[in-house]
Amino acid sequence: MAKSIVTKFDNYSNAQLADMLGKADAVEKAAKAETDAIKAEIKARGLSEAVGEFFTVTVGESLREGLDTAALKDFLGADYGKFTKIAYIQTARIKACSSAALGIALAA
Repeated sequence: MAKSIVTKFDNYSNAQLADMLGKADAVEKAAKAETDAIKAEIKARGLSEAVGEFFTVTVGESLREGLDTAALKDFLGADYGKFTKIAYIQTARIKACSSAALGIALAA
């Protein structure tokens, strides 16, 4: 007998799941924009540390090495494909039905 998986979303309709995901995505993007703006301000002030009542933020510097895939493709030519992997992915794209609906959803 197959065992059913119970999630916290079992009692929501497909339409409700779409709206919940859209709202969560919009909130996440707004929070990301705010976070990025605050980080930029901390860096613009030249701070190495900021200590608040609840959090401490430290700013550090490091070097990152990356692979120039465009140059590698040019160098290897057709052999480039020998070193690639194909992966199956699923993507959920989120689009507001209307700008008014988005505003209402975020206010809720």
